Amino acid sequence: MLLIFRGRHRAVARAVVGAILLVIGCVVQGGALLVGLGVVFLVWGGIAALSNQRVRRQDHIGNGGRMS
Repeated sequence: MLLIFRGRHRAVARAVVGAILLVIGCVVQGGALLVGLGVVFLVWGGIAALSNQRVRRQDHIGNGGRMS
């Protein structure tokens, strides 16, 4: 499962796994742990996606100020 969190789309993979865990935790009786893990993965994926977007934006600005 750790291989899912590597590569280009790791932020999206974290968010998808988080959403799945959140849904399963809501459906299963006594799934508070799954809901908690789902929220953590969703937040982790969101922060990673925002960080990646900021790095890309700074990279484009660093290339002579031209957006590509």
